[in-house]
Amino acid sequence: MRGVDAETRQYFSQLNKTLQEEGLENEEENEMFVSNVLDQLKGRELQLCTDKRCSPVIEQILFRANHDQMVQFLSSLEENPTEPEEENGINENSWIQLFFHCNGCHIIQSIIERIPFLLNSSQQKKKKSKLESILLNLCNQLFKSSINQDNSNEKKEEEEDQETMSNIDQLFSSILYSCSTDRYASHVLKSLMLTLRGISVPSKKGGKHKPIDIAVSELPRQDVPASFGKMLKSILDSLKVFDLNNFVFDNFANPVTQIAIDVSPSPEDQEQLINKAFCFDSNDPSVYDPQIQYILSDILAMHFLEKVFRSGTTEMWMRLYNNYLKKKMSFYAVHPVANFAVRACIDGASTDSELKMLADELFPLFGDIFDKKKFGILQSLTEACARLQTKQKDIIRSFTKLAKGEDIAKFLLYLKSEKVSPFGSQILQSIFKFNSDARQSTLERCQSVYLPLFSD
Repeated sequence: MRGVDAETRQYFSQLNKTLQEEGLENEEENEMFVSNVLDQLKGRELQLCTDKRCSPVIEQILFRANHDQMVQFLSSLEENPTEPEEENGINENSWIQLFFHCNGCHIIQSIIERIPFLLNSSQQKKKKSKLESILLNLCNQLFKSSINQDNSNEKKEEEEDQETMSNIDQLFSSILYSCSTDRYASHVLKSLMLTLRGISVPSKKGGKHKPIDIAVSELPRQDVPASFGKMLKSILDSLKVFDLNNFVFDNFANPVTQIAIDVSPSPEDQEQLINKAFCFDSNDPSVYDPQIQYILSDILAMHFLEKVFRSGTTEMWMRLYNNYLKKKMSFYAVHPVANFAVRACIDGASTDSELKMLADELFPLFGDIFDKKKFGILQSLTEACARLQTKQKDIIRSFTKLAKGEDIAKFLLYLKSEKVSPFGSQILQSIFKFNSDARQSTLERCQSVYLPLFSD
């Protein structure tokens, strides 16, 4: 792809300076400014969106664009097809090329996340929007083959002699499959699934993309057309066909699979994805037992197991706990990787009976857990006791025994460290939420510990 000339770079440098000024707050002035820039971009969208210096400026411009201006930009991008990139050999249109580009992926990600806001604007909410059809058309591109087609007569004759490719084979050669495992496109796919589900991903000021750094359950919801839900169902159904048992060990496909769990429209859809990832769909313990053991020892795959414990159904929680963690906590609670599964299991406990099972097995292990500095387990267990209102006096007794005569509040705050421990501070915060009779003695001791800290 041809590089950007010096004059264009100078133009974008000036644009960036203009964007930093406070003179574009007027809506009419802002609209005129964006329109002028989009006119300059016309026909060169792909080239400029993939340029390292130009792409951040374009991202900010599009954040200021209104509904019609976004339609103008995306329509122009669609109308300017390009040759397939030789680097990855993917048969792409301009939209899809941005998915796989280190600079362009940020722009397409921000656009996707911006579309629901524009659809819900007061001017567009009551009428059919072209943005809806544009986004759906983009999604349809994902189901096309990622393999470049040779149009020679020889190739055509060869294809005629072969049987038609099955639907499964087509999916494995699709752009969607390539997106799932690509370092750049996987981030765009995650944003696409969240947007189709009506989950809003916040952006930084100026439109620059912000990584998803909080739980999806805490992100705000927004209205989206019914067609988005149907498209999301098609994407999830395709993911169920993929080799999710391998995805959980892939650096880029693993987060995609986690988001798929979060956006599943029903417990049944969610369970089908989880079963495929754990090989539970095989109904053969000789297949799925080793898979779980591999996951328990792999730090990357562990993130998926944590997601299932925290977001899966109660039935799945019980199956995983009963079959893999129960009566094995003495090993897994201090394991360098599997201890994260124990913590997630605690976080995912939804009833007092579930927590009691965990507590009865973990309380006697507090000494080993403390010695191995797996403080996250202690923190999660304390928080769960506060959340489910059970085992509160028991856990304070366990901490008192662990302190061996030391002031319990000071012991928890420092956890044998010279500085205040973040885990210890969180443990005390959870104890403050206990029932008054359970927390009273600890609160009284805290006064003598906290007051000197505040005076310093």
